[in-house]
Amino acid sequence: MLTDRQRFAAVMAYSPVDRVPAYYFGCWPETRARWQREGLRPDVAVTKQVGLDPDWEQGLWNWHGLTHLWPIHDGTETVLEQTETSRVVQHADGSVTRQLPGSISEHLKYALEPTREAWERFRPSLDPDHPDRHIDPENHQRTARALNERENTVCLLGGSLFGWPRDWMGVEALSMLAYDDPALYEQIIETQVDLAIHVLEPVLKAVHIEFIYLFE
Repeated sequence: MLTDRQRFAAVMAYSPVDRVPAYYFGCWPETRARWQREGLRPDVAVTKQVGLDPDWEQGLWNWHGLTHLWPIHDGTETVLEQTETSRVVQHADGSVTRQLPGSISEHLKYALEPTREAWERFRPSLDPDHPDRHIDPENHQRTARALNERENTVCLLGGSLFGWPRDWMGVEALSMLAYDDPALYEQIIETQVDLAIHVLEPVLKAVHIEFIYLFE
């Protein structure tokens, strides 16, 4: 019987395996609640109950505990409106969303306008040297050892060069920016790349990972 890490490495190397990995990405809270009404045990991981490999929190997503790449803002989250079916939230980055159960949030206001002035105000949130960029730095070595010793695959989040800017300004504004101001578009991408290189390089030296996850 192969461990999760051995199985993943074998698949990537086109080597024989005992079975194909089957990873669980997660689900909406409402979905999990329904499954529990239908018999799912809340005290046992979903993966163990249905025969899947460890989910993202338990296996694939273990970059967490070392560092992160998303923007760091000084603001706080405020609930502007609460109803029985939704709530409107103003986030630390200044964006406002309407949150609905079992659905992707609707943006009422984006954090970043597609202008150079707005970008210069937003850009400091991606400072690689921000003191909150590293999570619990005093325990980094212990966390790294624990990741290296585990039997499950270890994934490092590499960020998203399109998905995150899309969340900051919206898909239409981001798409138009590539045409209206390609130099600014390139600067936004380069800032994310520089942040990732600066922050992830020491992690890659300390932790053996199976793969880096970049989305969209």
